[in-house]
Amino acid sequence: MKNKKKILAVILARGGSKQIPKKNVALINNIPLIAYTIVEAKKSKYISDLVVSSDDDEIRDVAKRYGAEAPFVRPEELSTDTAKPVDCIKHATEWAENDSIVGFNNVGIKYDYVVELLCTNPFKTSEDIDKALEMQI
Repeated sequence: MKNKKKILAVILARGGSKQIPKKNVALINNIPLIAYTIVEAKKSKYISDLVVSSDDDEIRDVAKRYGAEAPFVRPEELSTDTAKPVDCIKHATEWAENDSIVGFNNVGIKYDYVVELLCTNPFKTSEDIDKALEMQI
Protein backbone atom coordinates (compact mmCIF):
# COMPACT_ATOMS: atom_id res chain seq x y z
CA MET A 1 0.00 0.00 0.00
CA LYS A 2 1.33 3.39 -0.97
CA ASN A 3 1.79 6.10 1.63
CA LYS A 4 -0.56 9.08 1.45
CA LYS A 5 2.38 11.48 1.24
CA LYS A 6 3.40 12.39 -2.29
CA ILE A 7 7.05 11.52 -2.79
CA LEU A 8 9.04 12.29 -5.91
CA ALA A 9 12.24 10.29 -6.45
CA VAL A 10 14.77 11.84 -8.81
CA ILE A 11 17.68 10.01 -10.39
CA LEU A 12 20.35 12.29 -11.81
CA ALA A 13 22.15 10.63 -14.70
CA ARG A 14 24.36 12.89 -16.76
CA GLY A 15 25.71 11.58 -20.05
CA GLY A 16 29.08 13.29 -19.82
CA SER A 17 30.91 11.12 -17.31
CA LYS A 18 34.65 11.72 -17.69
CA GLN A 19 36.15 8.83 -15.70
CA ILE A 20 33.85 6.06 -16.93
CA PRO A 21 32.19 7.01 -20.22
CA LYS A 22 28.53 5.96 -20.42
CA LYS A 23 28.72 4.62 -16.84
CA ASN A 24 24.99 5.06 -16.19
CA VAL A 25 24.13 2.62 -18.98
CA ALA A 26 27.18 0.38 -18.56
CA LEU A 27 26.14 -3.25 -18.19
CA ILE A 28 26.60 -5.05 -14.91
CA ASN A 29 25.53 -8.66 -15.25
CA ASN A 30 23.87 -7.67 -18.56
CA ILE A 31 21.72 -4.99 -16.86
CA PRO A 32 22.35 -1.24 -17.24
CA LEU A 33 23.64 0.38 -14.04
CA ILE A 34 20.74 2.83 -13.85
CA ALA A 35 18.20 -0.01 -14.14
CA TYR A 36 19.10 -1.39 -10.71
CA THR A 37 17.99 1.81 -9.00
CA ILE A 38 14.88 2.17 -11.17
CA VAL A 39 13.70 -1.39 -10.48
CA GLU A 40 14.13 -1.01 -6.71
CA ALA A 41 12.56 2.46 -6.61
CA LYS A 42 9.51 1.11 -8.47
CA LYS A 43 9.07 -1.48 -5.68
CA SER A 44 9.10 1.16 -2.93
CA LYS A 45 5.97 1.37 -0.78
CA TYR A 46 6.29 5.13 -0.61
CA ILE A 47 7.57 6.61 -3.87
CA SER A 48 4.73 8.18 -5.84
CA ASP A 49 6.68 9.16 -8.95
CA LEU A 50 10.12 8.43 -10.33
CA VAL A 51 11.87 10.83 -12.71
CA VAL A 52 15.25 10.47 -14.38
CA SER A 53 16.94 13.77 -15.14
CA SER A 54 19.42 13.39 -17.98
CA ASP A 55 20.90 15.23 -20.90
CA ASP A 56 21.54 11.97 -22.75
CA ASP A 57 18.98 10.29 -25.02
CA GLU A 58 20.43 6.81 -24.52
CA ILE A 59 20.14 7.13 -20.73
CA ARG A 60 16.60 8.46 -21.07
CA ASP A 61 15.63 5.56 -23.35
CA VAL A 62 17.05 2.97 -20.94
CA ALA A 63 15.28 4.66 -18.03
CA LYS A 64 11.94 4.52 -19.83
CA ARG A 65 12.48 0.90 -20.80
CA TYR A 66 12.86 0.02 -17.12
CA GLY A 67 9.76 1.95 -16.06
CA ALA A 68 10.98 5.41 -15.03
CA GLU A 69 9.72 8.70 -16.38
CA ALA A 70 12.35 10.57 -18.38
CA PRO A 71 10.08 13.24 -19.84
CA PHE A 72 12.54 16.07 -20.41
CA VAL A 73 16.11 16.69 -21.50
CA ARG A 74 18.11 18.29 -18.71
CA PRO A 75 19.25 21.78 -19.76
CA GLU A 76 22.83 22.21 -20.89
CA GLU A 77 23.71 24.55 -18.00
CA LEU A 78 22.69 21.79 -15.55
CA SER A 79 24.68 19.13 -17.39
CA THR A 80 28.21 20.37 -16.78
CA ASP A 81 30.88 18.96 -14.47
CA THR A 82 30.28 21.87 -12.12
CA ALA A 83 26.47 21.76 -12.03
CA LYS A 84 25.19 21.30 -8.49
CA PRO A 85 22.94 18.28 -7.87
CA VAL A 86 20.56 20.43 -5.82
CA ASP A 87 19.95 22.65 -8.85
CA CYS A 88 19.25 19.61 -11.03
CA ILE A 89 16.83 18.20 -8.45
CA LYS A 90 15.12 21.58 -8.16
CA HIS A 91 14.73 21.69 -11.95
CA ALA A 92 13.24 18.17 -12.04
CA THR A 93 10.86 18.97 -9.17
CA GLU A 94 9.68 22.21 -10.74
CA TRP A 95 9.14 20.35 -14.00
CA ALA A 96 7.15 17.58 -12.30
CA GLU A 97 5.02 20.06 -10.34
CA ASN A 98 4.28 22.27 -13.35
CA ASP A 99 0.54 22.17 -13.94
CA SER A 100 0.87 23.03 -17.62
CA ILE A 101 2.86 19.90 -18.53
CA VAL A 102 0.77 17.65 -20.75
CA GLY A 103 1.37 13.92 -20.64
CA PHE A 104 3.02 13.60 -17.23
CA ASN A 105 1.28 11.21 -14.82
CA ASN A 106 0.48 13.72 -12.08
CA VAL A 107 -0.03 17.06 -13.75
CA GLY A 108 0.27 19.86 -11.24
CA ILE A 109 0.87 17.65 -8.21
CA LYS A 110 2.74 19.17 -5.26
CA TYR A 111 5.12 16.77 -3.56
CA ASP A 112 5.53 16.45 0.20
CA TYR A 113 9.03 15.04 -0.20
CA VAL A 114 11.64 14.86 -2.93
CA VAL A 115 14.46 12.33 -2.69
CA GLU A 116 17.53 11.77 -4.81
CA LEU A 117 18.42 8.19 -5.58
CA LEU A 118 22.00 7.68 -6.72
CA CYS A 119 22.23 5.32 -9.65
CA THR A 120 25.89 4.65 -8.95
CA ASN A 121 24.88 2.47 -5.98
CA PRO A 122 23.27 -0.57 -7.62
CA PHE A 123 23.10 -2.60 -4.41
CA LYS A 124 20.40 -0.62 -2.61
CA THR A 125 17.10 -2.43 -2.28
CA SER A 126 13.54 -1.17 -2.08
CA GLU A 127 13.71 -2.06 1.62
CA ASP A 128 16.73 0.22 2.03
CA ILE A 129 14.88 3.03 0.25
CA ASP A 130 11.75 2.53 2.35
CA LYS A 131 13.69 2.41 5.64
CA ALA A 132 15.41 5.68 4.78
CA LEU A 133 12.08 7.28 3.89
CA GLU A 134 10.46 6.01 7.07
CA MET A 135 12.96 8.06 9.06
CA GLN A 136 11.42 11.21 7.58
CA ILE A 137 7.76 10.61 6.78
